[in-house]
Amino acid sequence: MKDSNVSIPAASTGFELAQNPENGFYHFYCKDINGKIILWSKDFQSQSEAQKKLSEALRFAKQERHYLRKAEAGAHYFVLTTGNKQQEIARSIAFDDEKAMQLAMRYMRQVANSDKAMARGPESPETEPTGKDMRTRAAKISDKPQSARFKIELLWREDEQCYSGRITDALHEAHATFQDIDGAAIASFIRSRVSPTNSRTIEAPTAAEHAELQLLSEENGQPARSVVSGQPLLFLVLRLQHSDWDTTKPISIYLSIRNLGGAILSNVESRVTLRADYTAPISLPGHGFSTGMYRVTLTGSGQTPTGQKKIIEGACVFQIF
Repeated sequence: MKDSNVSIPAASTGFELAQNPENGFYHFYCKDINGKIILWSKDFQSQSEAQKKLSEALRFAKQERHYLRKAEAGAHYFVLTTGNKQQEIARSIAFDDEKAMQLAMRYMRQVANSDKAMARGPESPETEPTGKDMRTRAAKISDKPQSARFKIELLWREDEQCYSGRITDALHEAHATFQDIDGAAIASFIRSRVSPTNSRTIEAPTAAEHAELQLLSEENGQPARSVVSGQPLLFLVLRLQHSDWDTTKPISIYLSIRNLGGAILSNVESRVTLRADYTAPISLPGHGFSTGMYRVTLTGSGQTPTGQKKIIEGACVFQIF
């Protein structure tokens, strides 16, 4: 289908090249008409390499045949690819339905074919703020505690066998990227975005605590290695090894679900409440799990009764047959 002519706003939309102030790497992304990032690349060590890949993205994004559609675990996303080799250039966010994904792809083609495809780069006046800039802005905020909300996204890169991540300040237009699950980079970005009063309570721990994550045969059932496909819900349990947790406050968790040997199927953000035995039930929709082996990786954060921040990590592997 030929795209209709649509005026593309110039302000904070389209493709942008940016530098992560924390690790110095470069990446590019594309924003929709509302300024929301809908596609982003992996990190590149140099600006020239990132600019080269961005030029490729702008060239290939003009044609529909370079959009590889994916549908996994009830979510839809697309991959922008090169020519005959079909190599990945960048990947979209997950959409709730195919229609939303189709609209995003159509928008990207319109942007790529317009004269306003490139919004700005790291050397323009509206450059991505440096770590010093963000700390200066944070220092100007009132000493009173400020509300903050952050979103972390992880993409599995098959070519490098590692995660590429991005953390976004959901209340302001700012983000940073990182490689693997880099707790120090995540904590550094959060500290740079909150007031000095809050930042003292977000010190990164030297290491995350190990948490046990297990699949259950049924709700409140026994630990299991496998379950039959077609279940409406899959039930897991999170077990903490230490008892110095505040059970009156929920734990924020982030789940990354992937098919062994395949791409990430879903990323889930949620909150769980600890029971008296320091366990917490977790349920996942079962319709997205066909037969196969799966790995669920969990990261979470909570606090002790005295307010000390604690971070946990855990994972489990199970089979659907």
